[in-house]
Parts: sequence; C-alpha cells; structure tokens
Amino acid sequence: MVLAELSYDEVDLRFDPVIERDVPVVPNVGGTPAVDYELVRVRSEPASVRVRGGRSRVLATPQLSTVAYDLHEADADVSATVALVRPPDGVELVGAGAEALRVRIIAEVAPKPASRTVRVPVSRDETLASSGMSFEDLEAEVRGGAPSLRALTQLDISPWLVGVATARPGDHPWVEIHITWAPAVPEQFRRALTYAPAQRRIELPPPPSPLAPEPTAPGAAVP
Repeated sequence: MVLAELSYDEVDLRFDPVIERDVPVVPNVGGTPAVDYELVRVRSEPASVRVRGGRSRVLATPQLSTVAYDLHEADADVSATVALVRPPDGVELVGAGAEALRVRIIAEVAPKPASRTVRVPVSRDETLASSGMSFEDLEAEVRGGAPSLRALTQLDISPWLVGVATARPGDHPWVEIHITWAPAVPEQFRRALTYAPAQRRIELPPPPSPLAPEPTAPGAAVP
C-alpha cells in the first residue's frame, strides 16, 4: 500500500525566541502609618530580578510585585523580608532559589510637616523701659514635625516664644526685637522645632530738632 496524499488543516507555527531581562520589583505596601506620620518612600532590595521566557511573554511582564505588607501604624522606618509574587505562565525567575525568591522592602516613614502661629509677648530693655515706650505682642510661626508640635501643645506651656526689644540709637534710631524660646520650653522641643522670624526691626522717628530762637526786629532791644 502506498500513501498517495496527506491532507491536514493549515497550522500557523511561530517560534518565540527565549530571552532574559531584568524587571523592577514593586513593593506592595498597604496600611497607614501612625497619626502625624507619613510614608515618604518605599524601595526593595534587590531593586530588580532577572526573568526568562518567550520574548512576547517576557516583554508583557514589565514588573513583578511583592506580596502585600501592612505598615500597621508605623512611626519609624520599616524593613521586612517578603516573598515575590510568582511571575505569569511562560515566565520564570532566573538564579539559584528563584522559585522561592524573597526580597527585602524598606519603607521610610517620617513625621508630617506642620506649623503653628503663636503669640510673642515683647519685653523692653532698661533704656526703652525708662522711655515709657511699649510694644504690642508679635506673631511668629513655629515649624517642625507634627508629633513634636502636638506634644508641646499638650504641655500647656504659654507662651512658647518671647521677644526682647533693644534700642539702637543713632541718626536713624530703631528698635531690634530679638525672639527666643520661652524658658519653660524643654530642650528637646528647641532641637526638634524651628521658628520664624528670629528678629524684627522697628524704625523710630528721628528726635525733634531743637527750636531756633525767633528773629528780633531791627533796632529792637535784645533782652
């Protein structure tokens, strides 16, 4: 018996070349930091992994994610080792132990920036005190991390800042008001917080000129 003919449906055979390439690792971080804190940045170590597979499958895998990690009200930087989500079918991880690859994620948590406007009472040096000159309270802005501002507020200290006015005589006299922390503010808050302005300048009117004697009429007797 001789086979005279073979009939079959047309089959489109295409060959996808196998390639390797590095793809970035995207940390999957959920949850929220503690009150007054915020998530600043998240990164992974390593930052990328190498995958292999058919060209079309590999190019369709732009990144790989980690399993989810919950920040759970963190108030400081967090470092944890988590598993990498398995790549899609047709794509495999390259390297020893690739089937159970784990990566380290680092979540940077920092205090939220905050500010508060406060009243600054002004006292006078001896020269200004004897002149009877007085000054209204000023305003200044205290800046820093929200946790520090909240903690200082809870101490119920008032005022936070004080000003001292000093006379600066001359042809154009002025007053310098130097602003500092109030003595009751603990050192830890002085290091953690800043304020502005640190000084104020107030221009004063020049002193009045001495009165000139009135001119006398010609021939008039001079007393």
